[in-house]
Amino acid sequence: MAYQAVWAIANIASDNVRNRDLLLKEGALENLLDFIDRNRDEKIYVADSCWALSNLCRNRPLPPYRRVEKAIALFC
Repeated sequence: MAYQAVWAIANIASDNVRNRDLLLKEGALENLLDFIDRNRDEKIYVADSCWALSNLCRNRPLPPYRRVEKAIALFC
């Protein structure tokens, strides 16, 4: 079930900036980081969660850095 939620977050975040910002405001990024941490051994979970995180960190205008800074270390 959590895996399907990751897909939903990724798709909703990619639709438009308003959705992305709402997801960020409601803690989707932190929940995804926690999901990745709990499922590090499941590569498909990590890969799809990173895809969802990337959707939360992109598009114009960019989200405020303070909202996405926790994810930046994961991408570096």
